[in-house]
Amino acid sequence: MQAALETGDPTGNPGLEPGDVVYVPDSQKVLVIGAFARSGPQPYDPKLTLMDYIARAGGVIQGHAELGTLLRPLTDGTTEMVRLDLGRLHLGVVPEPVVIKPGDIIYVPIKAPRRDLWDKLRDFIVTLGAVDSLFR
Repeated sequence: MQAALETGDPTGNPGLEPGDVVYVPDSQKVLVIGAFARSGPQPYDPKLTLMDYIARAGGVIQGHAELGTLLRPLTDGTTEMVRLDLGRLHLGVVPEPVVIKPGDIIYVPIKAPRRDLWDKLRDFIVTLGAVDSLFR
């Protein structure tokens, strides 16, 4: 892929598949995405900390802040990944300090909604009804 970028030769260009993400880092932005009140790019400021960027994004949506990831595209085409332990934010415990650089991506996955007992019971009854109809 590096040759395709340097010479414009498309033979080394990787193919994309559904679900692939192509990210071109903006040298003056930090991308905050996932389970945040306001996901999106934010202007890079060397004085801001990880917690400042999280606060600017409106904070992590309640129930989602356990593990996050800092993704840092490197000049050699690889990506550095730093795990962020955000599980104790609700207790006021700040994660280990992480230096934020321009082009970084701060990501907290969005959890699927929790299913309660009534959802599971409804699914069981529907499944039982479907199985029962097979034997009639």
